[in-house]
Amino acid sequence: MDLECLLKKEIPMKIIPKGICGDSLLEINGARLGDVLTIRPMQGRKKEIPLNRREIQIKSTLKTGVYLESFQLFIPKGDEDFSYVLHLCEKEGKLGEDQFSRYLLKSNTNIPFKINGTLSFEAYIERGDVIDISYNRISVSSLKNGDLISELGSSRIVDSGLDILIEGETGTGKSKLAKEIHQKSNPNGNFVHINLSAFSIGLIESELFGHVKGAFTGAINHKRGAFLEATRGTLFLDEIDSLPWEIQTKLLLFLDDKHVRAVGQWEGIPLRGSKLG
Repeated sequence: MDLECLLKKEIPMKIIPKGICGDSLLEINGARLGDVLTIRPMQGRKKEIPLNRREIQIKSTLKTGVYLESFQLFIPKGDEDFSYVLHLCEKEGKLGEDQFSRYLLKSNTNIPFKINGTLSFEAYIERGDVIDISYNRISVSSLKNGDLISELGSSRIVDSGLDILIEGETGTGKSKLAKEIHQKSNPNGNFVHINLSAFSIGLIESELFGHVKGAFTGAINHKRGAFLEATRGTLFLDEIDSLPWEIQTKLLLFLDDKHVRAVGQWEGIPLRGSKLG
């Protein structure tokens, strides 16, 4: 099938619900009418371009800076001439309904672009993506801060009970978004925020899974741990990329069977009704 005919932050981040297929992720994260391209050219000032056209031709120019003429967007040339098209593709079965349409970026020549560091000749672009064309950098974001939750819809994300991965640079509002998801899901439990980079390797497992009395030197009492504290609520694991490999393995096992096994405990405790962010 023809990719162009199918559609299977400012919040510069992505929200990735675990268990939702790639087509649905594109529907959630994909760039759409009303979003914004922020262009940092190799020469000249940064400029924001609203996505308010069904098609935008991106072309090279010898001039300094970024400028838009009708449906043509000109950015500095770099080493060679280039030409790309940004086209709003309709979702199959939703012809003419722009709220379901998403933008596809395609090269008109044999010169690829980079999207999140990967060379490509054709790709749907999503909010949070970083696109490099020659020496120019383009980022994709939502127009209004805080509109992500309303667009996701309660039946799709907030009430789904799915574990969610939120991606974004420092300062983009990941904690705020996690709290908003928690609040809108009408939880019966707490919102528990754990910054994993703040704990030493020896303490992280105990902080997450808890420990039993006498499990190690200094364990004079039982400790519940973050997973149990967040029962029927939301656990937000901040800086998850700092988690040691051995704890990542235990975390994956937990995500698979939702059983919490505290340090020093032989059998795990089943956990239900919590959302992991």
